[in-house]
Amino acid sequence: MRTLILFFVCFGKLCGQTSLLPDINNGIEPNDSSQIAAFSFYIDTTDLFMQSGYQVGQTVNDFTYYDTAHVRYNLDSLLQLGKPVVLISGSFTCPRFRSAVINDLPALYGQFGTQVTFLIVYTLEAHPMSPDLSPYSGTVDVTATNINQGIYYPQSDNYFQRRQMAKLAQDTLNIPCAVVIDDTANTYYHTFGPAPSNVYVITTSGTVFSKYGWLHNKGLSVEEDLQALLSPLSVIVLEDDPEIQFPNPVSHSDEILISGDGNIDVEIINTSGQVVFHEEGENNVEITVSEAGIEHGLYVVRVTDQAGRVISRKLIY
Repeated sequence: MRTLILFFVCFGKLCGQTSLLPDINNGIEPNDSSQIAAFSFYIDTTDLFMQSGYQVGQTVNDFTYYDTAHVRYNLDSLLQLGKPVVLISGSFTCPRFRSAVINDLPALYGQFGTQVTFLIVYTLEAHPMSPDLSPYSGTVDVTATNINQGIYYPQSDNYFQRRQMAKLAQDTLNIPCAVVIDDTANTYYHTFGPAPSNVYVITTSGTVFSKYGWLHNKGLSVEEDLQALLSPLSVIVLEDDPEIQFPNPVSHSDEILISGDGNIDVEIINTSGQVVFHEEGENNVEITVSEAGIEHGLYVVRVTDQAGRVISRKLIY
């Protein structure tokens, strides 16, 4: 049996020191009577919600929000625990958020809940009842699903109402993780979105490992991303049933070591599908990340052995 092994050798700690951008709010819980500020509409004609907010490889801002029981959650403090953080935005009037929380989140939380911090941030109602306008269309857009399910709620006017809506979502949907509440200035909506229910996987150093416009999404690979992020050793074994594991992100000084039998072809491909690095070797290939000439971002490492078998894996730098 021919075996191909790929190692990412990290000379720093797997969990780097947290270095977030400045806090986007003052860390003080709003009073119940504090009015919700005006917000900007965000209309994404693609319905993908991938362009708003942060992009893969970027460092995010720190924040402090409170849950429905007034417990304080600070992003920097959470990352200091040495666990990645999965951030999910949502609101009770978003049908796709409700569906994902019921159908997708429990399995993810059950598999990774002890190794990863999951945090839902309750933001603006995506589809409030008339006469309120949807933040994502600028029109009255209750949706057929909400009408069929009898989901009619207005946009919250104050912090108390938003907290009550977050509590309704948490209790009705049996959400397994903490639900914190965007502040009255809608700082999370404007900084990490706008998006009805986007997802960020944040590394312990505070960078975006992966991002999704929706939690409930065909082809969603949050599970795959978390497996890669949590893997203690970078090993790709190409056998009848390939095993793919390696830690992410890599740093400037890391080496990629590929070992196998015979000729090995290695490509590093960016998110536009362009091959930004290519090297061939006999049995062994050694690549220093700094010498590969890649910029910070998300890539795919594709390895082909002499039998023509291909294995690939996400890489964040």
